[in-house]
Amino acid sequence: MIVRCSCAFSPLKLHAARPSAGLRSHSSARRKRTLDRARGIARLEGLKYVYTGSVHDEEGGTTYCPSCEEALIVRDRHQIRAYRVTESGACTHCGAQAAGRWQRFGKPCGARRIPVRLSAPA
Repeated sequence: MIVRCSCAFSPLKLHAARPSAGLRSHSSARRKRTLDRARGIARLEGLKYVYTGSVHDEEGGTTYCPSCEEALIVRDRHQIRAYRVTESGACTHCGAQAAGRWQRFGKPCGARRIPVRLSAPA
């Protein structure tokens, strides 16, 4: 059904719900299994750019090239560990164009917290 609406090249990020206080918490292994299953279903349905977030799972967090199946962006939770897309959006392995907007990848971002100061306008 998703592919029938021509969304096959739209990225889909799957998140694990975080349990609130007082609600029954599921183990991180169970959340990962649930995300893996949902990712598998989405890929079987024809989605090309499906990845998981909010759990430690480098394979699930990786976006693959739909042409050569090499890793384009390798993520683990909030960290980008590899970025193999050119500024024009081509896979660095096979040269196939990846859907989306791309730019040069600068400094890696990730788990390091950056302090932000908010102030009232002068």
